[in-house]
Amino acid sequence: MKFSKLFEDEITLDSLPRPQLVALCRVLELKPVGTSNFLRFQLRMKLRRLAADDLVRKL
Repeated sequence: MKFSKLFEDEITLDSLPRPQLVALCRVLELKPVGTSNFLRFQLRMKLRRLAADDLVRKL
């Protein structure tokens, strides 16, 4: 939840330059391969999985 709260706004990821997207991928243990749009997609999916996991753990 700590990371996902930072990216509640979809515009945040859309405005990040590629070097920051690559850095976020590395922090979240994703392979930073592909276009910037693909990295954004990977990051969104990872953040959704983390948020869903947090919700399950709260129950």
